[in-house]
Amino acid sequence: MCVHLAQWGALVMLFVGAACVQYGNSVRASTAESVGDPMVGLIAVLSACCISGFAGVFLELKLKDAKASLWLKNVQLALFGVVFGMFGAFYKDGEAIAEYGWFQGYSPAVWAVIFDVSAGGLLVALVVKYADSIRKGFATTISILLSTLIGVMFMGFSLSMWFVTGLVLVLAATFGYIQPDAPKPKPRNAGVV
Repeated sequence: MCVHLAQWGALVMLFVGAACVQYGNSVRASTAESVGDPMVGLIAVLSACCISGFAGVFLELKLKDAKASLWLKNVQLALFGVVFGMFGAFYKDGEAIAEYGWFQGYSPAVWAVIFDVSAGGLLVALVVKYADSIRKGFATTISILLSTLIGVMFMGFSLSMWFVTGLVLVLAATFGYIQPDAPKPKPRNAGVV
């Protein structure tokens, strides 16, 4: 897929919008005493972005070129999570699992979270399979912003001007990125031989 100039602008706008949201969060947190090295933090964030970008593109490549179905790929990925999750569960709570079983303390809210995360994973796989990793990044950013807005409406969180600015920029970037290409004009002598 070729990324056009308007789409590059939308990606820059997405970056600025996400930076506004994060800056607003850091201004609120700046009242606490700062510890750590900013350069180490910057290097860590840049490394995480590069690794995440590589992983997204690699996942997209593997999903789109796969001979196996999307559902089989999800089962294969889930098996890794199950194996590592079982090791972690037995290491941390082995005695409680042996005494009370696997589903101790599971309430309807826990089952709802499990269902929500599972459905979200399947939706991400579908987006990557049928769209691309860049659009998945936009979808993830929008979901984070919408979750925050739900938190404002129902849980009493407060919005800052930085967050609102970031929200507007992210939404504008999303709509700017997915706009269809402008139709190419036909040559004037298209019907003349």
